[in-house]
Amino acid sequence: QYMDAQVSSGGGSASGEGWFAQPMGGARLELELTRKFSVDLCLDGGWWPGDSGGSTSVSVMVGFQWRPWDNVGFQIGFRQMFFTLDDEDELEYDGSIGGLMGALVLRF
Repeated sequence: QYMDAQVSSGGGSASGEGWFAQPMGGARLELELTRKFSVDLCLDGGWWPGDSGGSTSVSVMVGFQWRPWDNVGFQIGFRQMFFTLDDEDELEYDGSIGGLMGALVLRF
């Protein structure tokens, strides 16, 4: 992840930037409604302590998937992500982002 932020409040402002890498792992549940339709739940997260700070993230997605062909599908759903970024110098950021998402799903 790359983060570049600038915040202004009153008469002052603060800014910072940095790269934050982390290994990720996750789990996925699928409830097949019919042969071509399913409901999906995905949860993944990552963490890296780093020498000068670190990063943590958690993401959850709930969606519906339609597979017109065996190995190709289309997915729509809602994804919410929470993250913490800290470089121990000038940038410390706790945030979240969420919204409607769409995806092309390829299975192999």
